Amino acid sequence: MTPVALPHDDPNPAQRALRLRDARSAWTYGTWNDLHTFADKPPARELPLIGWLVRVLPGVGLVALNDGLHSLFRCVGLAHWTPHARFAPRRPAPSRPTLEGKPAAPCSDSKGGMVARAERGARLMVFNWLDKRLSKTLGDYGTTAKSAPSPAVTGASLPSPGRTLADFSAVYRALPTPSVVTGWERPQGGLTDERFAWLRLAGPNPEMLERIDGVPPGFPPDLAVPGAGTAGDAARDGRLFQADYALLGALVPSVWHGLSRSVAAPCALFAVNDAGALVPVAIRCVSDGQVFRPGEPAWPAAKHVVQVADANQHELVAHLSRTHLLVEIFLMATRTQLASNHPIARLLIPHFEGTVFINYQARTSLIAPGGAIDRIFGGTIASSQQVAVDALRALDIAHYGLPERTKARRTDAIPVYPWRDDALRIWDAVATFVRGVVDAAYVTDAAVAADPELAAWSATLAGPFGSGGVPGFVGPGTRRELADILTLVVYTASAQHAAVNFAQFPLMSFSPLFGGAGWAPAPVNPNTNGSLIAFLPPRQLALQQADTLYLLSSVHYTQLGRYERGWFGDRGVDGLVAAFRRELDGIEAAIGAANATRPEPYTHLLPSLIPQSINI
Repeated sequence: MTPVALPHDDPNPAQRALRLRDARSAWTYGTWNDLHTFADKPPARELPLIGWLVRVLPGVGLVALNDGLHSLFRCVGLAHWTPHARFAPRRPAPSRPTLEGKPAAPCSDSKGGMVARAERGARLMVFNWLDKRLSKTLGDYGTTAKSAPSPAVTGASLPSPGRTLADFSAVYRALPTPSVVTGWERPQGGLTDERFAWLRLAGPNPEMLERIDGVPPGFPPDLAVPGAGTAGDAARDGRLFQADYALLGALVPSVWHGLSRSVAAPCALFAVNDAGALVPVAIRCVSDGQVFRPGEPAWPAAKHVVQVADANQHELVAHLSRTHLLVEIFLMATRTQLASNHPIARLLIPHFEGTVFINYQARTSLIAPGGAIDRIFGGTIASSQQVAVDALRALDIAHYGLPERTKARRTDAIPVYPWRDDALRIWDAVATFVRGVVDAAYVTDAAVAADPELAAWSATLAGPFGSGGVPGFVGPGTRRELADILTLVVYTASAQHAAVNFAQFPLMSFSPLFGGAGWAPAPVNPNTNGSLIAFLPPRQLALQQADTLYLLSSVHYTQLGRYERGWFGDRGVDGLVAAFRRELDGIEAAIGAANATRPEPYTHLLPSLIPQSINI
């Protein structure tokens, strides 16, 4: 392993320049959706490591078995067959590296010879097979969202009056059945108001709530807040919040086999009542439309409209745009402008492992024409891609640090908010560690300004959006400014992605809870008792939704804070790593204690379940 050094301290500057030139040849920019910002394709050395492949293959196999059982039992006429619990495979426990175990490091120049060539050959062979399998699962199941009906689609696959919730529970034939499915089918089950509010605090898209100082236009000020007066009272007391999905107004409705589907851009109001619980107050499904209140006949349908919007906002904005795509911009700047032995590159590289590969899969399969997003979700693929790009363009990285953006949403009046509280704990631990690494690399602020490679890195990131730049990026002039931006990168690649990714299964896999599209028009009359079944997708797409989101949530590879021994080449930094691990262990215990008193445990930000990088 090449010793870590700043450019002016490197004893072999010519070799360093050669390595950096080779890296720029391997890491070339490609164009996606008119953005010349992301990697053209994964370099050969970025193919998945054997350790990752070993973890992903069981999920791929289980999805294939799930598909096979569906086909088999549909052929023999047992379309609603569900395996007995004792035969249903349990979800594999996430792999947790031991303290002695080290995460697999990226292929380095020091590794060569016959063993290395054999390993790369094996990885390539398995990758080729896996690429085909992932393309099938994440990509086209046979048609695109704009296609005409095909013979492969039977009438039983399309919405019909005879469907029941059992049709959607039955998609879990080999996959583990989420607990929400059994709860849904019980008397008084379904999406209760309590769970509807809880999903805003501990669901897959937990960063939507913002405090508002008055009842928004179009909502009556005398709206009742269960257990706390009116919405106007709550606003005056700082207890009224909204989840506004206006960004989704840019989605263009799509058609699947002649069936129209769409995604509304609703606005939902919530308030904290006198008991300290967040409760729903009202929903407006469309701009300037009717307001729906709890207890009205159309209230369940209005909640489903919000759930569909939340699923789209999650996948396109919180997940794809502001973790996967955002991190890849920093990855490309790092790989092309910092030598691999630069101390900042050495900090970031473990948090980039696997990201280019999985993003390439996403761009070519998941969010491509005919891919899972095209089929499951309600907007055309072009408009869905555009929403993701627009969300990235609207981001101001200079004010995107977690403490700043949570403060801007003013959610202090919500006493129990698992994502917010756990995320801030992780952020603080990452910030302390990163500041220590930066201070070890740069003795003074002047040293930051004098680093030519860091200056090139900053210039790339400060460039135009769409050409390698990040909106709002300003080159760091001090150690603290550099540490702040690096903290954002490390946190986003690890904890933020974990929070939005691993909640996809079980919650988002169940289409009655989180539909990808509205298969019936949004309700317009509060007194209309619409059937939820009419809003749900064909069985074929419910199956793909369960398969895809299970696969994307079934792989925990590497663990935050677990770096290869001697990775930083500095005993002082090794001490910082040890302190970082101890801090994360303390956070694990604190979250465990908090979960004992929460309405439901929130586990997605347990440090032991946070991978180092976006690798799935």
